[in-house]
Amino acid sequence: MNITTIDTLAFSKRMQKAGLEQRVADELADAIKENHSQSIESFATKADLEVKISQSESKLEKRIDQLELKIGKMIYLATALIISSIGIAVAILKI
Repeated sequence: MNITTIDTLAFSKRMQKAGLEQRVADELADAIKENHSQSIESFATKADLEVKISQSESKLEKRIDQLELKIGKMIYLATALIISSIGIAVAILKI
């Protein structure tokens, strides 16, 4: 991963050259470095993403299994309903 760093001394000197007092330029450089460090800490690594993908795949597989069971039950009930309807129709026709 290509992480950029901030040269606070060079930044501070540049700000001083632009007219800021040294104290203000140093504080500004430190604030930018701190903000930059916090931003880098929130980056996801390849390992983080692989774990998340693996967890998502597991959840999807579990959900697919649940749906397959529900579909199987629905097919069973639909078949039972069709067979009983045919039985009722045959019984009515024989009367």
